[in-house]
Amino acid sequence: MRADFFDTNIILSLLDDGPKAEIAESLLAEGGMVSVQVLNEALVNCIRKARMSWHEAGDFLAGIRQLCQTTDLTAEIHDIPFPAVLNPKKPPIRPKRHSSNSIATLRRILTVTLARR
Repeated sequence: MRADFFDTNIILSLLDDGPKAEIAESLLAEGGMVSVQVLNEALVNCIRKARMSWHEAGDFLAGIRQLCQTTDLTAEIHDIPFPAVLNPKKPPIRPKRHSSNSIATLRRILTVTLARR
């Protein structure tokens, strides 16, 4: 299995009819990793934006889980500290929380992978 970490946008690209769907399909077919958070975000988007039923969304995400290894969202990943050093003259930058969590998940995966070598 590959070590690629896929975010929600890759999963949701499968729902498009254009070239993004084909690219996402080929990437996911090679395997990789997703976090539980990515699956949760995809579920919400499948139901709310794509208007899928719970059953349809569940089947869709079950296919993703067959292709990709799923990693947990732990308290360590959730509680990511923002950089302590900020320029006091500028307002603090607030990155999207899900992006920070995805980065922390990837960092954890890479740390575990390197520790096993």
